[in-house]
Amino acid sequence: MNVIMVLAAYLLPFLCLLLNSSLFVRLNPPYSFYFVVVQLFAGGLAPVLAILGGVGAVLGWYSGARVAVVAGILGTAISVVYMVLVTAPQPQSPSAQAVLYYLERFLTLMV
Repeated sequence: MNVIMVLAAYLLPFLCLLLNSSLFVRLNPPYSFYFVVVQLFAGGLAPVLAILGGVGAVLGWYSGARVAVVAGILGTAISVVYMVLVTAPQPQSPSAQAVLYYLERFLTLMV
C-alpha cells in the first residue's frame, strides 16, 4: 500500500505540473500543430489538474517525498493562475440588464 501511495505522490503532481506548464509554452507554426492537442487537454482539465496537484502534494507530504510536494504546489499554483487569467468578467447582456431593471422596479414598488 505504501508503494502505491508513493507512486501516486510522484505521478499526480508531476502530471499536473507537466500539463499545466504546457499552457504557457508557445511554439512556431509548423510545430505548434502537434502541441495544440496537449494544450487543449490541459486547458479543459485545468480545474481537475489543480485538484490532482493538491492531492499529490498531500500524498507527497504523508509519504515524505519533498520533491512531489513542491511539484504539486507549483502545478496547483500554475493551474489556479491559468484559470484566473482565462475567466474574465463578461459585459452584461441585454437580457441581464432587463432582469436587473425589472428587479429594481419591483423593489421600488415594495418600498
